[in-house]
Amino acid sequence: MHKGTYQQFALILPDKPPAKTVWLYKHVNYQGKLLEASVDIAWIGNDFNDLVSSVRVGPSAKVTLYGHANYKGKTLEVTKDTSDLRKRGFNDKMSSLRFSYQQLQFMPQINERLLLHTK
Repeated sequence: MHKGTYQQFALILPDKPPAKTVWLYKHVNYQGKLLEASVDIAWIGNDFNDLVSSVRVGPSAKVTLYGHANYKGKTLEVTKDTSDLRKRGFNDKMSSLRFSYQQLQFMPQINERLLLHTK
């Protein structure tokens, strides 16, 4: 690179996080710095502690946000995209998170159909 010239890079994300993953944003409407998580986090760290304002949830993910480190304090369960945590009373209040995973809703129907056809 020559002196006085600069290159700009843009990161283009898909519309939705991958399965069993959440994206945490510092600002409402999925704006600002982003943190991707796919495992339990006992302490979100200084960069995101009490600073998360919106959440995007990947397919089959269910995440519980905690108001304190080590999965303590007030909780909020999130199963779908939430553009403004102020509306749910949890803006800038998260310090840890824990995952559980939802079974996809169509699976029981498929199993029932398979059972019906084999009887």
